Amino acid sequence: MNFRLKRTVFSTILFAASAVHTSSYAQATHEEIFDNIAVTGGVYYAYPAPGVQTKAPEGYEPFYISHFGRHGSRWLISDEEYIRVMEVFEKAHQAGKLTPLGEDVRKRLAIVWADAEGRGGDLSPVGVDQQRGIAERMYQAFPEVFKGAPEMSACATLVIRCVLSMDAFCERLKEFNPQLKIERESSNKYMPYLNFHTQEAMKFTSHKGPWYEEFRKFEKSHVRPERLMNSLFSDKEFVHKRVNPEELMRGLYAIASDMQDVEQEVSFYDIFEKQELFDIWQIHNYKNYVCDGPSPMTNGLMVANAKPTLENIIDAADEAIASGRNSATFRFAHDGN
Repeated sequence: MNFRLKRTVFSTILFAASAVHTSSYAQATHEEIFDNIAVTGGVYYAYPAPGVQTKAPEGYEPFYISHFGRHGSRWLISDEEYIRVMEVFEKAHQAGKLTPLGEDVRKRLAIVWADAEGRGGDLSPVGVDQQRGIAERMYQAFPEVFKGAPEMSACATLVIRCVLSMDAFCERLKEFNPQLKIERESSNKYMPYLNFHTQEAMKFTSHKGPWYEEFRKFEKSHVRPERLMNSLFSDKEFVHKRVNPEELMRGLYAIASDMQDVEQEVSFYDIFEKQELFDIWQIHNYKNYVCDGPSPMTNGLMVANAKPTLENIIDAADEAIASGRNSATFRFAHDGN
Protein backbone atom coordinates (compact mmCIF):
# COMPACT_ATOMS: atom_id res chain seq x y z
CA MET A 1 0.00 0.00 0.00
CA ASN A 2 1.35 3.41 -0.91
CA PHE A 3 0.33 6.70 0.69
CA ARG A 4 0.82 10.26 -0.55
CA LEU A 5 2.28 12.97 1.62
CA LYS A 6 4.85 15.38 0.23
CA ARG A 7 6.09 12.62 -2.10
CA THR A 8 6.89 10.35 0.85
CA VAL A 9 5.86 6.78 0.22
CA PHE A 10 5.25 3.82 2.49
CA SER A 11 4.87 0.39 0.90
CA THR A 12 3.17 -2.68 2.23
CA ILE A 13 2.58 -5.96 0.42
CA LEU A 14 -0.77 -7.54 1.14
CA PHE A 15 -0.75 -11.32 1.06
CA ALA A 16 -3.88 -13.25 0.21
CA ALA A 17 -3.75 -16.95 0.74
CA SER A 18 -5.92 -19.95 1.27
CA ALA A 19 -3.21 -21.14 3.58
CA VAL A 20 -0.09 -19.79 5.11
CA HIS A 21 3.31 -21.43 5.05
CA THR A 22 3.79 -23.64 8.06
CA SER A 23 7.12 -21.96 8.68
CA SER A 24 5.06 -19.02 9.95
CA TYR A 25 4.29 -21.20 12.95
CA ALA A 26 7.82 -22.38 13.63
CA GLN A 27 7.75 -21.13 17.23
CA ALA A 28 4.22 -22.23 18.02
CA THR A 29 3.77 -24.36 21.11
CA HIS A 30 1.83 -27.57 21.42
CA GLU A 31 -0.87 -25.67 23.30
CA GLU A 32 -1.31 -23.02 20.62
CA ILE A 33 -1.71 -25.59 17.88
CA PHE A 34 -3.80 -27.98 19.97
CA ASP A 35 -6.24 -25.10 20.54
CA ASN A 36 -6.82 -24.99 16.77
CA ILE A 37 -5.85 -28.34 15.31
CA ALA A 38 -6.73 -27.13 11.80
CA VAL A 39 -3.43 -25.23 11.85
CA THR A 40 -1.62 -28.55 11.51
CA GLY A 41 -2.88 -28.57 7.93
CA GLY A 42 0.01 -26.32 6.95
CA VAL A 43 -0.57 -25.16 3.37
CA TYR A 44 -4.11 -26.55 3.70
CA TYR A 45 -4.85 -24.32 6.68
CA ALA A 46 -7.77 -22.26 5.37
CA TYR A 47 -7.12 -18.52 5.25
CA PRO A 48 -8.36 -17.23 8.62
CA ALA A 49 -10.59 -14.21 9.12
CA PRO A 50 -8.29 -11.20 9.65
CA GLY A 51 -8.12 -9.11 12.78
CA VAL A 52 -7.99 -5.33 12.98
CA GLN A 53 -7.21 -3.70 9.64
CA THR A 54 -4.36 -1.17 9.52
CA LYS A 55 -5.49 2.31 8.55
CA ALA A 56 -3.48 4.84 6.62
CA PRO A 57 -1.21 6.90 8.93
CA GLU A 58 -2.66 10.25 9.95
CA GLY A 59 -2.13 12.82 7.25
CA TYR A 60 -1.55 10.24 4.51
CA GLU A 61 -3.88 9.31 1.67
CA PRO A 62 -3.66 5.87 0.01
CA PHE A 63 -3.30 5.96 -3.78
CA TYR A 64 -1.68 2.69 -4.85
CA ILE A 65 -2.08 -0.94 -3.80
CA SER A 66 0.50 -3.62 -4.58
CA HIS A 67 -0.94 -7.05 -3.95
CA PHE A 68 0.62 -10.52 -4.17
CA GLY A 69 -1.87 -13.27 -3.41
CA ARG A 70 -1.77 -17.00 -3.25
CA HIS A 71 -4.68 -18.80 -4.89
CA GLY A 72 -7.63 -19.60 -2.67
CA SER A 73 -8.42 -22.90 -0.98
CA ARG A 74 -8.38 -25.97 -3.20
CA TRP A 75 -8.99 -29.67 -3.28
CA LEU A 76 -5.91 -31.87 -2.82
CA ILE A 77 -3.36 -31.30 -5.56
CA SER A 78 -4.37 -34.40 -7.55
CA ASP A 79 -7.09 -37.03 -7.70
CA GLU A 80 -4.40 -39.63 -7.07
CA GLU A 81 -4.03 -38.44 -3.47
CA TYR A 82 -7.60 -39.57 -2.78
CA ILE A 83 -7.43 -42.72 -4.90
CA ARG A 84 -4.33 -44.13 -3.17
CA VAL A 85 -6.07 -43.96 0.21
CA MET A 86 -9.43 -45.25 -0.98
CA GLU A 87 -7.88 -48.26 -2.73
CA VAL A 88 -6.35 -49.46 0.54
CA PHE A 89 -9.69 -49.27 2.33
CA GLU A 90 -11.52 -50.96 -0.53
CA LYS A 91 -9.10 -53.91 -0.55
CA ALA A 92 -9.39 -54.27 3.21
CA HIS A 93 -13.18 -54.05 3.00
CA GLN A 94 -13.33 -56.81 0.36
CA ALA A 95 -11.08 -58.95 2.55
CA GLY A 96 -13.15 -58.26 5.65
CA LYS A 97 -10.18 -56.73 7.45
CA LEU A 98 -11.58 -53.37 8.55
CA THR A 99 -12.64 -52.52 12.10
CA PRO A 100 -15.99 -50.72 12.60
CA LEU A 101 -14.04 -47.45 12.61
CA GLY A 102 -12.26 -48.49 9.42
CA GLU A 103 -15.59 -49.17 7.72
CA ASP A 104 -16.88 -45.80 8.85
CA VAL A 105 -13.79 -44.07 7.46
CA ARG A 106 -14.28 -45.92 4.15
CA LYS A 107 -17.82 -44.54 3.91
CA ARG A 108 -16.61 -41.03 4.71
CA LEU A 109 -14.00 -41.30 1.98
CA ALA A 110 -16.73 -42.23 -0.50
CA ILE A 111 -18.61 -39.04 0.39
CA VAL A 112 -15.46 -36.97 -0.04
CA TRP A 113 -14.63 -38.61 -3.38
CA ALA A 114 -18.10 -37.96 -4.78
CA ASP A 115 -17.30 -34.26 -4.43
CA ALA A 116 -13.57 -34.33 -5.20
CA GLU A 117 -13.42 -36.62 -8.25
CA GLY A 118 -11.90 -34.79 -11.22
CA ARG A 119 -11.16 -31.68 -9.16
CA GLY A 120 -7.61 -32.37 -7.99
CA GLY A 121 -5.79 -29.04 -7.69
CA ASP A 122 -8.89 -26.98 -8.51
CA LEU A 123 -10.02 -23.85 -6.70
CA SER A 124 -12.89 -24.70 -4.37
CA PRO A 125 -15.97 -22.58 -3.58
CA VAL A 126 -14.30 -21.84 -0.24
CA GLY A 127 -11.35 -20.41 -2.18
CA VAL A 128 -13.65 -18.24 -4.29
CA ASP A 129 -15.27 -16.83 -1.15
CA GLN A 130 -11.86 -16.11 0.36
CA GLN A 131 -10.75 -14.09 -2.65
CA ARG A 132 -14.01 -12.17 -2.75
CA GLY A 133 -13.70 -11.43 0.97
CA ILE A 134 -10.15 -10.13 0.62
CA ALA A 135 -11.19 -7.87 -2.26
CA GLU A 136 -14.17 -6.57 -0.30
CA ARG A 137 -12.09 -5.73 2.76
CA MET A 138 -9.51 -4.02 0.56
CA TYR A 139 -12.15 -1.88 -1.12
CA GLN A 140 -13.76 -0.91 2.17
CA ALA A 141 -10.44 -0.19 3.89
CA PHE A 142 -9.02 1.99 1.09
CA PRO A 143 -11.96 3.45 -0.87
CA GLU A 144 -9.79 6.38 -2.02
CA VAL A 145 -7.80 4.11 -4.32
CA PHE A 146 -10.93 2.90 -6.11
CA LYS A 147 -12.69 6.22 -6.74
CA GLY A 148 -13.72 7.10 -10.27
CA ALA A 149 -12.40 4.85 -13.05
CA PRO A 150 -8.77 4.10 -12.18
CA GLU A 151 -6.75 1.78 -14.42
CA MET A 152 -5.50 -1.32 -12.63
CA SER A 153 -3.72 -4.50 -13.67
CA ALA A 154 -4.03 -8.11 -12.59
CA CYS A 155 -1.96 -11.12 -13.62
CA ALA A 156 -1.91 -14.79 -12.68
CA THR A 157 0.23 -17.84 -13.27
CA LEU A 158 -0.92 -20.34 -15.89
CA VAL A 159 -2.46 -22.57 -13.21
CA ILE A 160 -6.24 -22.38 -13.47
CA ARG A 161 -6.83 -22.02 -9.71
CA CYS A 162 -4.75 -18.85 -9.80
CA VAL A 163 -6.65 -17.53 -12.82
CA LEU A 164 -9.99 -18.21 -11.14
CA SER A 165 -8.73 -16.60 -7.92
CA MET A 166 -7.85 -13.48 -9.90
CA ASP A 167 -11.27 -13.51 -11.52
CA ALA A 168 -13.16 -13.87 -8.23
CA PHE A 169 -11.11 -11.09 -6.66
CA CYS A 170 -11.47 -8.64 -9.55
CA GLU A 171 -15.17 -9.33 -10.06
CA ARG A 172 -15.85 -8.51 -6.42
CA LEU A 173 -14.07 -5.17 -6.79
CA LYS A 174 -16.11 -4.38 -9.89
CA GLU A 175 -19.32 -5.18 -8.04
CA PHE A 176 -18.50 -2.23 -5.80
CA ASN A 177 -17.41 0.03 -8.66
CA PRO A 178 -18.29 -1.11 -12.21
CA GLN A 179 -16.16 1.72 -13.61
CA LEU A 180 -12.94 0.09 -12.51
CA LYS A 181 -10.70 -0.82 -15.43
CA ILE A 182 -8.81 -3.97 -14.44
CA GLU A 183 -6.75 -5.56 -17.19
CA ARG A 184 -6.43 -9.27 -16.43
CA GLU A 185 -3.85 -11.60 -17.93
CA SER A 186 -2.45 -15.09 -17.44
CA SER A 187 0.66 -15.62 -19.49
CA ASN A 188 4.16 -17.06 -19.58
CA LYS A 189 5.25 -13.44 -19.77
CA TYR A 190 4.67 -13.07 -16.03
CA MET A 191 5.99 -16.41 -14.82
CA PRO A 192 9.57 -15.11 -14.31
CA TYR A 193 8.37 -13.10 -11.32
CA LEU A 194 5.17 -14.87 -10.31
CA ASN A 195 6.70 -18.31 -9.79
CA PHE A 196 10.46 -18.19 -10.19
CA HIS A 197 12.97 -20.78 -8.95
CA THR A 198 16.64 -20.88 -9.85
CA GLN A 199 18.19 -24.08 -11.17
CA GLU A 200 20.46 -24.11 -8.11
CA ALA A 201 17.46 -23.95 -5.79
CA MET A 202 15.65 -26.77 -7.57
CA LYS A 203 18.76 -28.93 -7.42
CA PHE A 204 19.18 -28.23 -3.72
CA THR A 205 15.59 -29.16 -2.86
CA SER A 206 15.74 -32.51 -4.64
CA HIS A 207 16.24 -35.79 -2.78
CA LYS A 208 19.90 -35.54 -3.72
CA GLY A 209 20.28 -32.24 -1.87
CA PRO A 210 22.54 -32.05 1.23
CA TRP A 211 19.56 -31.51 3.51
CA TYR A 212 17.56 -34.58 2.53
CA GLU A 213 19.12 -37.44 4.47
CA GLU A 214 18.79 -35.67 7.80
CA PHE A 215 15.22 -34.72 6.88
CA ARG A 216 14.43 -38.34 5.93
CA LYS A 217 15.46 -39.52 9.38
CA PHE A 218 13.41 -36.76 11.01
CA GLU A 219 10.43 -37.76 8.87
CA LYS A 220 10.76 -41.43 9.80
CA SER A 221 10.89 -40.62 13.50
CA HIS A 222 7.78 -38.43 13.34
CA VAL A 223 5.40 -40.76 11.50
CA ARG A 224 4.22 -43.40 13.95
CA PRO A 225 1.24 -45.18 12.40
CA GLU A 226 0.87 -48.24 14.64
CA ARG A 227 -1.97 -46.95 16.82
CA LEU A 228 -3.90 -45.62 13.83
CA MET A 229 -3.49 -48.86 11.86
CA ASN A 230 -4.70 -50.92 14.81
CA SER A 231 -7.81 -48.74 15.04
CA LEU A 232 -8.65 -49.12 11.34
CA PHE A 233 -7.66 -52.70 10.49
CA SER A 234 -8.66 -55.88 12.31
CA ASP A 235 -5.80 -58.05 11.04
CA LYS A 236 -2.15 -57.13 11.63
CA GLU A 237 -1.03 -59.70 9.09
CA PHE A 238 -3.10 -57.96 6.41
CA VAL A 239 -1.47 -54.65 7.31
CA HIS A 240 1.96 -56.25 7.21
CA LYS A 241 1.41 -57.72 3.74
CA ARG A 242 -0.95 -55.26 2.03
CA VAL A 243 -0.60 -51.81 3.62
CA ASN A 244 2.12 -49.17 3.73
CA PRO A 245 1.25 -47.73 7.16
CA GLU A 246 3.37 -44.57 6.89
CA GLU A 247 2.05 -43.72 3.43
CA LEU A 248 -1.56 -44.35 4.45
CA MET A 249 -1.24 -42.24 7.57
CA ARG A 250 0.21 -39.36 5.55
CA GLY A 251 -2.55 -39.75 2.98
CA LEU A 252 -5.28 -39.64 5.61
CA TYR A 253 -3.59 -36.62 7.21
CA ALA A 254 -3.72 -34.77 3.86
CA ILE A 255 -7.40 -35.55 3.34
CA ALA A 256 -8.21 -34.60 6.92
CA SER A 257 -6.36 -31.29 6.53
CA ASP A 258 -8.09 -30.41 3.26
CA MET A 259 -11.62 -30.79 4.62
CA GLN A 260 -11.43 -27.19 5.84
CA ASP A 261 -10.90 -26.06 2.23
CA VAL A 262 -14.04 -27.59 0.72
CA GLU A 263 -17.75 -27.47 1.47
CA GLN A 264 -18.18 -31.10 2.50
CA GLU A 265 -19.13 -31.41 6.15
CA VAL A 266 -16.93 -34.44 6.73
CA SER A 267 -14.12 -34.66 9.26
CA PHE A 268 -11.34 -37.17 9.86
CA TYR A 269 -9.71 -35.49 12.84
CA ASP A 270 -11.40 -37.93 15.22
CA ILE A 271 -9.25 -40.81 13.94
CA PHE A 272 -6.02 -39.02 14.91
CA GLU A 273 -4.51 -38.08 18.21
CA LYS A 274 -3.50 -34.43 18.32
CA GLN A 275 0.13 -35.34 18.85
CA GLU A 276 0.09 -37.42 15.67
CA LEU A 277 -1.16 -34.43 13.67
CA PHE A 278 1.39 -32.20 15.36
CA ASP A 279 4.22 -34.57 14.49
CA ILE A 280 3.28 -34.74 10.80
CA TRP A 281 2.88 -30.97 10.77
CA GLN A 282 6.46 -30.73 12.03
CA ILE A 283 7.64 -32.72 9.01
CA HIS A 284 6.02 -30.27 6.60
CA ASN A 285 7.25 -27.37 8.67
CA TYR A 286 10.82 -28.69 8.43
CA LYS A 287 10.59 -29.18 4.67
CA ASN A 288 9.01 -25.77 4.01
CA TYR A 289 11.64 -24.04 6.11
CA VAL A 290 14.46 -25.62 4.14
CA CYS A 291 12.90 -25.71 0.66
CA ASP A 292 11.08 -22.37 0.67
CA GLY A 293 12.28 -20.47 3.71
CA PRO A 294 15.37 -18.78 5.14
CA SER A 295 17.16 -21.86 6.49
CA PRO A 296 20.87 -21.04 6.98
CA MET A 297 21.88 -24.29 5.27
CA THR A 298 20.62 -22.93 1.90
CA ASN A 299 23.00 -19.94 1.96
CA GLY A 300 20.22 -17.70 0.66
CA LEU A 301 19.21 -19.89 -2.31
CA MET A 302 15.51 -19.92 -1.46
CA VAL A 303 15.30 -16.26 -0.55
CA ALA A 304 16.92 -15.48 -3.91
CA ASN A 305 13.91 -17.05 -5.66
CA ALA A 306 11.87 -14.06 -4.53
CA LYS A 307 14.18 -11.43 -6.02
CA PRO A 308 12.31 -11.13 -9.35
CA THR A 309 9.05 -10.77 -7.42
CA LEU A 310 10.47 -8.02 -5.24
CA GLU A 311 11.95 -6.23 -8.24
CA ASN A 312 8.58 -6.27 -9.97
CA ILE A 313 6.86 -4.93 -6.87
CA ILE A 314 9.35 -2.06 -6.65
CA ASP A 315 9.25 -1.28 -10.37
CA ALA A 316 5.45 -1.28 -10.48
CA ALA A 317 5.30 1.00 -7.44
CA ASP A 318 7.79 3.40 -9.02
CA GLU A 319 5.61 3.59 -12.13
CA ALA A 320 2.50 4.24 -10.05
CA ILE A 321 4.22 7.00 -8.11
CA ALA A 322 5.50 8.63 -11.28
CA SER A 323 2.07 8.55 -12.92
CA GLY A 324 0.42 10.51 -10.12
CA ARG A 325 -2.79 8.51 -10.59
CA ASN A 326 -4.62 6.12 -8.34
CA SER A 327 -3.94 2.53 -9.37
CA ALA A 328 -3.27 -1.02 -8.20
CA THR A 329 -1.30 -4.08 -9.22
CA PHE A 330 -2.80 -7.45 -8.34
CA ARG A 331 -0.79 -10.67 -8.66
CA PHE A 332 -2.09 -14.22 -8.12
CA ALA A 333 0.39 -17.04 -7.77
CA HIS A 334 1.66 -19.62 -5.28
CA ASP A 335 3.18 -19.68 -1.81
CA GLY A 336 6.68 -20.84 -2.72
CA ASN A 337 8.01 -17.38 -3.46
